[in-house]
Amino acid sequence: MRLAPGASQTATLNVRNLGSLVDEVQLQLMGEAARWATIAPDSLNIYPNTEAQATIRLAPPRGSQPAAGLHQLEIAVTSRAQPTASTTLRTSVEIDAFDSLAAAPTSSILLRSSGAAAVPIKVRNQGNRPATVRVEPAPMPGLDIGASAHELSVGAGAESTVWINVRPQHRLWFGTPSVHPFTVAISSDHSPQQTIDGRLEQLPRFNARRLAVVGGAAATLALLFVGLVAGGFIQLPGGGPLATTPSPTTGGGLPIESPTASPSDLVTPTPEPTATPSVTPEVTPSPTPTPTPSPTPSPTPTPTPTPSPTPTPSPTPLPVLTGDDVRVISAVPAVGSTLSGSFGQTFQFQILYSLESEAQARIYVSIAQLSSGGAPCSGGGSLVVSDFTLVPLGTGQTTVTVTWPGAPGAGYVAPAPSLWKDDFSARIRYFGVDPNYCYSFAP
Repeated sequence: MRLAPGASQTATLNVRNLGSLVDEVQLQLMGEAARWATIAPDSLNIYPNTEAQATIRLAPPRGSQPAAGLHQLEIAVTSRAQPTASTTLRTSVEIDAFDSLAAAPTSSILLRSSGAAAVPIKVRNQGNRPATVRVEPAPMPGLDIGASAHELSVGAGAESTVWINVRPQHRLWFGTPSVHPFTVAISSDHSPQQTIDGRLEQLPRFNARRLAVVGGAAATLALLFVGLVAGGFIQLPGGGPLATTPSPTTGGGLPIESPTASPSDLVTPTPEPTATPSVTPEVTPSPTPTPTPSPTPSPTPTPTPTPSPTPTPSPTPLPVLTGDDVRVISAVPAVGSTLSGSFGQTFQFQILYSLESEAQARIYVSIAQLSSGGAPCSGGGSLVVSDFTLVPLGTGQTTVTVTWPGAPGAGYVAPAPSLWKDDFSARIRYFGVDPNYCYSFAP
């Protein structure tokens, strides 16, 4: 049976009673396709040598789940009068692929800067199969424009963020702002191209306000310098601080400049001779300079010992996988959480994988419901639900999300990973139940 996402289809199940007693038959759907399938009625009363019918309706939603490909459907037929005649019918439903790509900036696409600027764009794959997304900024005159990644691999239902970096090719020192438009094209291998238009408003590095601030700062520094010189804190070349001696005046009252001298060099000038008898000029003795006291040395402070930094523990290294191998390395919810058996629970398992035998393969993670007797997470169990993701050749990490529907009573559940061929034709390897990620559930 083949279905397109968002469509519905019905099938008829015929059940015949080959026994000699009236029998009550219970019908139950299981497997991956049971999440979007119903059966009515789910109980049949059948007379001997007669048959009854039930209708199965399949309606996969149009979304990232269910993924494109084959999905298993099981129909458990349980006889009340003849328990040994109970059986399970198994079939598969193929879901067609569909593609839907969404891209939008997560902040304003109108940028304002005097230099470089960047805007994040979130790309989401809303289809039900992986997509290779290409990011292509269009060349623009006057702009250098680039992207943090030009090609992205986005899984079904996943999203990724790419940064668009914009830088003007020339600096703008003064004047009015300059506007630069730009365009980014986003497409995938299955979806049509989308464009996102933005604009960078390039601001001048110096505007009126900034020039006023710079001028005020320069004036403040000039006044501070003059004050330091006048106070004697800064000495000019050729002498000490600014000092002048009073200038004598001539008969006309015009000042005569005198050379700058230190106090030890000052003498009384000799008066000019007149017609009177000459007089021997008196010389003012130079003052004896006062000795400057030697500064008392400051005690050397005792250095304070610096405490040694506490070493940071190194993270636990991941195992190195070779061949065809799959490991669960983390999970949400955390290991040790107690689940409610009355409600469903979504698990997110982080997977480390190695693939060598195929160009690509599918990693299945099933939820195994284990028996509640004996030691926790020991013994056998049954696989309840499972989900998968497609991975390429090589090694890497991926995430698989599985929704567990809940169960009555109490017990334990744990993941059971396996590796399948891309076309579901064969299972490459089964890794069993992982006891390191065991959860208990209560009613």
